[in-house]
Amino acid sequence: MASAEVSAGDRVDTRFGPGSVLRATNAGAMVMLDKLPGTPVEVLSADLSLIAAASNSPERRPERVPRPARAIPHGAGAARRSIEALRFGVVPNESIPEITVGYDELKGWVEEQLPHVHKEGARVSEVCGSFGSGKSHTMAAIRETSVSLGYVTCHVEVNGVDVSLSDPEGVLRQLWPTARGTELESAIPLLDLNLQAIANGSYAMNTALADYPRVASNLKTIASLKRLNCLDDNAEDIEDFVTCGDAFTATDLQRQLYASIKRRDGHWSTDHVAIKRLIGQPLNTRSRDFVDCLLGYALVARRAGFKGLVVTIDEFEVEYSLTQPKMERVEWLIDALVAGLSKAEVPLAVFIATVGQEGQSSDATVDTIVSATSGSIYDLPQWTRESMKELARRIHALYCSAYGLSDAFDAQMSRQVERTLDGNDVEASGLVRAFIKRYVAMLDLHYSPAVA
Repeated sequence: MASAEVSAGDRVDTRFGPGSVLRATNAGAMVMLDKLPGTPVEVLSADLSLIAAASNSPERRPERVPRPARAIPHGAGAARRSIEALRFGVVPNESIPEITVGYDELKGWVEEQLPHVHKEGARVSEVCGSFGSGKSHTMAAIRETSVSLGYVTCHVEVNGVDVSLSDPEGVLRQLWPTARGTELESAIPLLDLNLQAIANGSYAMNTALADYPRVASNLKTIASLKRLNCLDDNAEDIEDFVTCGDAFTATDLQRQLYASIKRRDGHWSTDHVAIKRLIGQPLNTRSRDFVDCLLGYALVARRAGFKGLVVTIDEFEVEYSLTQPKMERVEWLIDALVAGLSKAEVPLAVFIATVGQEGQSSDATVDTIVSATSGSIYDLPQWTRESMKELARRIHALYCSAYGLSDAFDAQMSRQVERTLDGNDVEASGLVRAFIKRYVAMLDLHYSPAVA
């Protein structure tokens, strides 16, 4: 399949079937597959090809992706979509409660960490465990629980190279495109979040956002453009800019917005139009801007009808491989989180996944923020044979639901898959995903006449 340059909203064909691009990545694109609604999958550039649009109109806007139901319906269709995702080692959002071992316990802990109506102080909590203990899956379960309870969630996985807490703007660039919540799942989520807040009365936000002027200015600008009927013409560019994209400078986009208003009305408008970078230029203020951005958008989320904002940050341990100057910038951001979140009465919860350092089960650096914000630590046990068996039992039940089977669970099939993993060079960090893919493949082989 010929590779293609793609952008948000493009319709593409992949080796997994057709879908819509949510955002481009370094390796290809995050794609919402038609047959797996609600489960973005990263597809490599070589496996992407553009599907010709029905019209060559330059006014084509990004396609809105409908949000799936929160829980798996009893019908076989949803279960089959989940099994399709599991064949790739991906646990779809809609089946996380059914697939997650120990989900009820985890859900109870998450609920305790989320902002409550009577106590809205921002909070940082920590998920720690060794490599292969399922931290990334646990973070996905935290987001699913949070969405089901009425929060907006977004997530980022740092890699210590192009995505690092030493570069707050780079983190936001990866973070905001993943934002989702009930009735919020589209190719331009941050703009849509602003619009939902505006629909509920943006003027009431002026006082609430007084401490977060960049967020406030952008909200007022979006409200002005909507009122002047100039928003649709600039929606993609505004989304790119407010999510820290690098296609425009603030000056260039400001000039474009004014020109759009003049074309529409024939004169300059006195409405507030002042688009702002969420992260400023001075190096010593970027960490504070990052924290203000999270706090400000937690308030916007609440005004939009959600309970608040939940952010998950995965793979924190890779930051220890940074150079000393970059590590110092990470420490600046940690200090800014402590200073900003320990005092803010804002509905924001941040979850950070770590690997224990220096013989400890948790990370001492993250522990500092957790303690300052009255958060909590969730220790993940290492996967065992019983854990694998329980996971297999859950997948088998979903598989039977998908294909109308009534066979009892066979623990020997699970054990056989375990033995294949023991005999191969599978990294600990990918153990659970490898088990899922191979176990579903074994079920396919075993039941092939019934599921064909």
